[in-house]
Amino acid sequence: MAQEENAATKETNVETAKTNTDETEKDAAVTTTNTTEKDETKNENNKENNDDSNEKTEEKQESIYNTPMAARIEVGNGFRYNRPLNFYVDRARRILRTEKTLEVTGHGTRVSKACTLVEVLKRQKIASIKSVSTGMEIIPYFTKQGRGGRGGDAMWSQPTTVIRFTLEQAEFASYVSDYHQRKVIEIFENTDENNSGSLDFSQIEKLDLANAFYANEEQIEESKKFLTENGGSDKSLNLPNFIKYSSILIHPLLKDDLFKQALTDKFGIVTGDQKGKDNDDEDEEPTDE
Repeated sequence: MAQEENAATKETNVETAKTNTDETEKDAAVTTTNTTEKDETKNENNKENNDDSNEKTEEKQESIYNTPMAARIEVGNGFRYNRPLNFYVDRARRILRTEKTLEVTGHGTRVSKACTLVEVLKRQKIASIKSVSTGMEIIPYFTKQGRGGRGGDAMWSQPTTVIRFTLEQAEFASYVSDYHQRKVIEIFENTDENNSGSLDFSQIEKLDLANAFYANEEQIEESKKFLTENGGSDKSLNLPNFIKYSSILIHPLLKDDLFKQALTDKFGIVTGDQKGKDNDDEDEEPTDE
């Protein structure tokens, strides 16, 4: 009788132990599942944060550049085209820093201004003439509709003379010019305290133009290559080479307000805006028309 009771007790203990083991394995499985779900949720959140960070970086990168201008300039009659010559010259220089060719068209009484523009660009070795053509231009338009419903007829304008130039980049097309060049020269002169006419590599490195003007990796690599090829035995740059070096690091589409901010914050140079006067330094920024 005692032996039967002991056997029953052992069977009960075995079943209890088996039940405990099953429950333990179940709890472990639930814990593993919860841990896996938490890890997956964490990874998804990290991925979303990284995506947001990348998008913000791209937006910041895009925000420092102006929208590229069309590679054409129309010099015509009417209020829309009533711009001074230096406006068109500055616009042409900006375009030719990024584009291989530029089309300049002069209409009617503005043909002479278009020719003068091309001559200025040629003389400064910004552009060379690839082709030129002349002719007459007739523009279709519709008459204004009156109160009685009359009008809206197709008409043709009076014939006007037109001249078209196709220009190509010349020797100095890729370099900073005008206002930007004057400020680069000012940086050089302020740094060259001994009036030696050159800056050594250590002085150039302290200027840190790459960070000041938001240069990208491609620009930085190109600037290092330029220093290696043009530094000479004394490892220094004269003013013309310094302008070329700076032109590599100042992106053609860098926004003017960021350029001016860098001049003030990094190099202590007061810009035209802060002086409260323009002169010819702060011409109206060309826009795509």
